[in-house]
Amino acid sequence: MKNVRFTSLVCVALAGFFLGSQVPVSSTVAQDDAKPKAAAKGEKKAPKKAKGRVPAYFGQVGLSSEQKDKIYGIQGQYNEQIGALKKQINDLTSKRDAEVEAVLTDAQKKQLDELRAAAKKKAADRKKSKKAA
Repeated sequence: MKNVRFTSLVCVALAGFFLGSQVPVSSTVAQDDAKPKAAAKGEKKAPKKAKGRVPAYFGQVGLSSEQKDKIYGIQGQYNEQIGALKKQINDLTSKRDAEVEAVLTDAQKKQLDELRAAAKKKAADRKKSKKAA
């Protein structure tokens, strides 16, 4: 249930981000400027081939290598920002949870810890029984 809420929150945050803002061109230019400086230091690296996965069902429509490379490039442009947003969501969730737990009395916190431990044990037992079957 917690995972569903997290996924929903991520989707809402990403939708808001993509619909409400644009990718600044200056940040991509700054990244491009940084690459030649690294090469100037004598670090010669072979150009990396774009890696990744195409979105669902894209592999079934006969993409050319060029199309795949373009898709991987587009995905790469957004992966860093998406990762930063996911981290921000995790940080906010942790902060919220800490503030919510701070409302509880010591006895309630102890009871909550016991309930969580019991749920964790139950999940582990279920996992064991599935592996045994």
